[in-house]
Amino acid sequence: MRHDEMTELAEDLEELRDCLIDAAEGEAIPADAAMRGHNALDFILNHLESLADD
Repeated sequence: MRHDEMTELAEDLEELRDCLIDAAEGEAIPADAAMRGHNALDFILNHLESLADD
């Protein structure tokens, strides 16, 4: 994975974290932020699963 892709992944996860904090305070999570965070988590989970399989 390239450095810029890792940076984007980290930014998406940070945004999701911030949205989850806001949601805990009663605010709605924007759909685009939720989807980017979902995709970032999927990538990480798939990567961890592939490492566990090796």
